[in-house]
Amino acid sequence: MSVPVVYSPRYQRSGLVHFERFEWLHRQALAEGLVQVNEPQPLDLEDLRGFHADDYLDAMRTGARPLAQSSYLPWSEGLLDTCLAMLGGQLHAADLALGNGMAFNLACGFHHAFPERGGGFCVFNGLALVAAKRPELQVTVLDCDEHGGDGTEAFCARLDNLSAISIFGTRFGIRGGINSLAFNVPNEEGEARDPGFLDSLDQALDLILQQKPDLVLYQASADSHIEDPRATLKLSTATLRLRDQRVLSALRWARIPVLVTLAGGYQQPERTGALYLQTLRVANEVLSCRIPRVNPIHSGRRRPGTESD
Repeated sequence: MSVPVVYSPRYQRSGLVHFERFEWLHRQALAEGLVQVNEPQPLDLEDLRGFHADDYLDAMRTGARPLAQSSYLPWSEGLLDTCLAMLGGQLHAADLALGNGMAFNLACGFHHAFPERGGGFCVFNGLALVAAKRPELQVTVLDCDEHGGDGTEAFCARLDNLSAISIFGTRFGIRGGINSLAFNVPNEEGEARDPGFLDSLDQALDLILQQKPDLVLYQASADSHIEDPRATLKLSTATLRLRDQRVLSALRWARIPVLVTLAGGYQQPERTGALYLQTLRVANEVLSCRIPRVNPIHSGRRRPGTESD
């Protein structure tokens, strides 16, 4: 069984190295027979009125500074085309996940984009957009990026049907708030952070299984990897594989649909892409197995809550 994914050549219209990892992943996943590829229709910028601020959308249409470069990515018509294609892919993948139980968008979730601006290489917030366009659904974001999802947290305060749990090494402005939990993985000098990360993940999964949202958006990032230049978590390849197994197995057991996005990664495109490819392989393994009768994930030892510095 191969996992449904969404991808379009438009995802590379920006010409930026930043997005090359998705093109590499698409080629490799097809070569291995891991995916069923669906091509989305891009959104129009006007589809984002009422979601992002009008002055920000106007700036993104024309390239007007400083707002058009508030994501720190150089504005171009190609960048705008890429991001609108990825957003169209996000909504398409959400529909596939609801129908099939699991789907991937081979793209960013853009969790640092705020209602009024971009941020942190994120132009438009594709995670919050799913909740905004599907108000009848309770949507939970499980964000396992190195950096806390501060933009998504801002949208959580605006959208009653959106909640987020962020498990991070670098706070990046996230504090926890309305419908937003922030798990800062403990950092003891000289000790690996893998056990603390997995403990926080178990707590997050316990909470999601209790709440049973209609859809989970899982940010399966690669920038927390031990070899990533921006990582503080420094998680091993084996820990990232175990992370994916726990998340996807638990959600399949609970019959909660999941849309997977692939978030950050700052190694060479092939190296980051290989970590994403591991996530796709795990997804196929989970889909090929019978659903277990009991929860396959060990319960966390603490009650879910926020962590502080």
